[in-house]
Amino acid sequence: MAIRTKEQIYTIEKFESKAQELIHIMLILCEERIYAAPKLNSPIGKTMAEAAMCVQYAVRTFIAVVRLHGK
Repeated sequence: MAIRTKEQIYTIEKFESKAQELIHIMLILCEERIYAAPKLNSPIGKTMAEAAMCVQYAVRTFIAVVRLHGK
């Protein structure tokens, strides 16, 4: 079992921080699009929100798998 270096741990933490920033920005864009639409349940707003949630789940899964290193 290989032990992670400090550089690898820093890289993972940096990736996680940037991923959270991306998700935050995506959700803000979704809110703006949804509130700008004539109807709150517009297809575009719903689709954007679903896409943002898919990205969030994918990133969380990726980070969880990366953390399993050596287990």
